[in-house]
Amino acid sequence: MRRSSHLDHRTTPCLLLALLALAAQGSDSVTDNSAQAAFEQLKTLHGRWIGEEQTLDGQTRQVEYVYKVQSNGSAVLETAMAGEPEEMTTVFYMADGQLQASHYCSIGNQPAFRFAPADDDRITMTFAGGTGFDPAVDGHVHEGWIRVIDGDRMEQNWVFYDKGAAASTMTMTLERQAD
Repeated sequence: MRRSSHLDHRTTPCLLLALLALAAQGSDSVTDNSAQAAFEQLKTLHGRWIGEEQTLDGQTRQVEYVYKVQSNGSAVLETAMAGEPEEMTTVFYMADGQLQASHYCSIGNQPAFRFAPADDDRITMTFAGGTGFDPAVDGHVHEGWIRVIDGDRMEQNWVFYDKGAAASTMTMTLERQAD
């Protein structure tokens, strides 16, 4: 009986599955590294930030954001409009190698976000579900980004959806305040 050096039809599917698993594992490590780097960058925001928010309709107002690194470094707590009736909290955290966030909105819902690696220096967060609303119908923060300009300045841009489509954009330019 002669043995062939070629793969037969029984081993080929197993080999393909193994190669696909290795390729997926390699791409996850790249995502994990960029997600972890984004999380570490969020930790550098610890402190009080004041700036201006501009909405799509041209309105502006002063806003205050407070960032705290919590739970032995495993969470970054963002408090937007601190002390105001519309105060909101977002918790950024790592889960299964991915940067995620839960936003506790002043309108009473809790959208969730997942980090999406990008080709620029923004920490981009995409919609990943949530609780307390129907995203096809109800208003909610849907996606956004944070860009750290330097140690004392940052920009943020968040898109609010209503009835399943973008309804407004909130853009903020913030500066770190001395303690």
